[in-house]
Amino acid sequence: MAIDRDALLRSADKLLRQGKLEQAIAEYRRLVESQPRDWTTANVLGDLYLQTRQVDKAVEVFARVAHQMGLEGFWSKAGALYKKILKIRPQDEYVLLQAAEMAAYQELLVDAREYLSTVRELRRSRGDAAGVAAITIRLASLDPLDFEMRWAGIRAQIEIGDMVTAVGGLKKLAGDLTDIGRR
Repeated sequence: MAIDRDALLRSADKLLRQGKLEQAIAEYRRLVESQPRDWTTANVLGDLYLQTRQVDKAVEVFARVAHQMGLEGFWSKAGALYKKILKIRPQDEYVLLQAAEMAAYQELLVDAREYLSTVRELRRSRGDAAGVAAITIRLASLDPLDFEMRWAGIRAQIEIGDMVTAVGGLKKLAGDLTDIGRR
């Protein structure tokens, strides 16, 4: 059975103005369930979850919408939602990685590097050497002109035993440095 979207939206807005947050949430949730691609309404729902201290539900809504936006190429909007989540959960590794991807797609290398560096430090603090190496390799792939980071990425590939990729990366790095007159 189809819902009357306009009537449901009016009802949700009225409940919200009356301060009946839980009832408004129920109405907004029905709207979002009926039209999962309605990102604006989903964002309102997430904000209401935050307002009622239902942080896990808010994060779930924001992450779902951000993921879908990212898949559809709306990297800036997706990145903004991931930043919103990071204000709530600044050390959420999944969200940091997704925010880094959105920033990289937009060529916002400073932001991408910051997110990835945070993940690397989180992994380092818990003793995850393989995880640190994986993020170092990812950092090395961000900027082809960051020769130091590329070298760090090659060392990380060696640490995890990926010698074939490390040798290929080393040859490419040596060629790129030779091209600009560096030995």
